[in-house]
Amino acid sequence: MAAQHKTTLTILLSDHGSKTTDYAIRTVHGLKEIYKPFMFMIVPRQAAKVLGNERMGNLIRNQKRLVALEDLNLALDDVVRGFGEGKEENIAGNIRNGAEVNEDDKMDFGNAAGSKNGNGLFGNISANRNCSELQLSADAVCLCEGEDVDAIMDSFFLDFLASIAVGGLNNRIQSQYTSEALNNDNINNEMALSKNVDKETKGKNGMPEDVEDANVLPNKKQRLGGYGNCLRYILKRVERLRRKVIGEERITTFNVVVNTVPAIDKRDEIFEMTLGHHLTNKNGIKLLKVTRLSRYSLFKSCADAKVHLDLCTCDNNSQTDPKNYMWELLGHYMFAQPSNIDKLEFPCLYLITTRRQRFLKSGNGRDAVLAYEIISACDKIFNVTLSDTSLVRQPFILSRALPFSLMVYPNAAHHVISAFCGLPDGEFVASFKIHML
Repeated sequence: MAAQHKTTLTILLSDHGSKTTDYAIRTVHGLKEIYKPFMFMIVPRQAAKVLGNERMGNLIRNQKRLVALEDLNLALDDVVRGFGEGKEENIAGNIRNGAEVNEDDKMDFGNAAGSKNGNGLFGNISANRNCSELQLSADAVCLCEGEDVDAIMDSFFLDFLASIAVGGLNNRIQSQYTSEALNNDNINNEMALSKNVDKETKGKNGMPEDVEDANVLPNKKQRLGGYGNCLRYILKRVERLRRKVIGEERITTFNVVVNTVPAIDKRDEIFEMTLGHHLTNKNGIKLLKVTRLSRYSLFKSCADAKVHLDLCTCDNNSQTDPKNYMWELLGHYMFAQPSNIDKLEFPCLYLITTRRQRFLKSGNGRDAVLAYEIISACDKIFNVTLSDTSLVRQPFILSRALPFSLMVYPNAAHHVISAFCGLPDGEFVASFKIHML
């Protein structure tokens, strides 16, 4: 039917391949299929005359070139704008009226000044074009010979990156929920209430004498920070790793399979994480993109208002109690294995240090991955400053540069920093300074 429209260029395309099946989500081969959309172009003879010999020749050659949707956009723009000065209205009018385009019009169009070779799919695309020349997102898979898709990485370093990814995901959820709470509550009144409590009674470390009971807050105050109904994640495993270099930055993309605390119906949630770090400056790894791969529409009825639905997993049958939830988090760790739990100056403020280490086969030391988290079950707001106090300077790789400070609100849990250490005879040591506001 499309061929019967003699002056109509018909384009059929999909924006992506299959992406909602387990095969697409869990396997590298399925991932490649996501980036295999189809596109067909039907060019009747009369439309080909309008396009001209140059553009049609380029279009035929470009079937075997590396192209992207951007090239289609440029091609369509070329059709609209590229008729040549003084010819746009005449030729476009002929096409709209269904008139035959004569040979003179065709030749003039094909050799229009400034667009002799056309643009995009109608242009002269190099046979040596590579993926770095395309305007692709960092996590996109470019199906080109030589592109690194299925990568192999040291499992310990991958754990290090995964801790940054899951920690960053949890921090995003908490930040969005805290923003909602701060906008909805009268902070000035709450801070005044906090100061009045301080004046009435103080015990050790400046906290109320009945500190455990003092942590039980009014509902409004509890919402100042932490988590609402959208739950915190812990890492279960990593899948589908791939890496590439863009300029001076190494891009690493992988899936994390996570569970919530507490687990909901033994569900595995899957996120695709894209991280970037500079090739020479090792400290400072950025979480560039988070994409939810598992279904999340079923959490719409229980999700917190300001937390993005594609980040949220919640229980439709119950609500989270902020204070009790913080105590529950103390029993769950980044790598689902035992961790050190230390109090930070106040009985309700805790540092969770998760450590994975291995002794090298050469016998020349060990590797370790450390993840630091702060959990607050307090009714206060703290400013926490983290510094590096390591006695032996080793080639640590840190998820962020030190020192830095963060605000810890009531009933909050923060992933603070992760470290990858090659440890012949030293170890990364972090020190924390706590200031109560």
